[in-house]
Amino acid sequence: MSKTIACIVTYNPDITLLQNNVEALINEVDKVVIIDNYSKNKDLIIESSKNWGAVFVGLSENFGIAYALNVGLDYAVSNGGDLLLTMDQDSYFNPGGVSILKKSMESDSEKTAIMSPLMYDVTSGFKENIKSSSQVVRTVITSGALCRVPLLTEVGGWDDKLFIDGVDFDLCYRLRLRGYKLKKLKYVELNHCLGNSQKRRLIANFLVTNHSSTRVYYQFRNKVYLIRKYYHAFPTEMLRLLLSSIKKFLSILLFETDIKLKIRKSFVGVIDGLKLK
Repeated sequence: MSKTIACIVTYNPDITLLQNNVEALINEVDKVVIIDNYSKNKDLIIESSKNWGAVFVGLSENFGIAYALNVGLDYAVSNGGDLLLTMDQDSYFNPGGVSILKKSMESDSEKTAIMSPLMYDVTSGFKENIKSSSQVVRTVITSGALCRVPLLTEVGGWDDKLFIDGVDFDLCYRLRLRGYKLKKLKYVELNHCLGNSQKRRLIANFLVTNHSSTRVYYQFRNKVYLIRKYYHAFPTEMLRLLLSSIKKFLSILLFETDIKLKIRKSFVGVIDGLKLK
């Protein structure tokens, strides 16, 4: 049986949502580790972690999700973990979901680097779907991804220059360049919060996430960086990434609040993304 470590990255989390997350994992993995990016409520997280039976690892400042995930990967390596389940603080599985993911990974080819559930956005009601019971995909999000530890270490883990946004896609591209596969399972669902999201329609469908201006900055910066980095390897996908950035810009312009600030942040993000090495 594979030893499975669940890593939850936190930053000022809602304790109730975090508890839901931990309680859905604690009996289905060998250890739950909370990597905290210097939250304001870290004392409460520390105390709650003890009550839940989770390990708490506190960072000295907010280093971003990629850095924290690498701390979780180091923990898994040091503690003999074969599989690492990466989780956002406000996502949670339905009972039995992790066990199904794990069983599927253990019975699958060693070329499968990540096994992932379908995402259900509890805010907007958006739900992913696939045609078959198990399907190879191009990318998966960080939350709910069950990863083979040796393959993560082989590609160097997550790129902490990205801080937040795009860290999952970057990892997926690097794994695929090594010939590894990413899969999603049709009958495992992850309850996920995709910002303060809403469905809107104006000619095309828009999923309006209402992220903060800081998050908007990283979204645009990191997409430009990824397009530059992987254009020659995945030209069609990078074109889709470019089109998604344009659609995101239109979404901000048409539907979101703090429009001027977010538009300015998006332009600054594009400029910084062109400079990032």
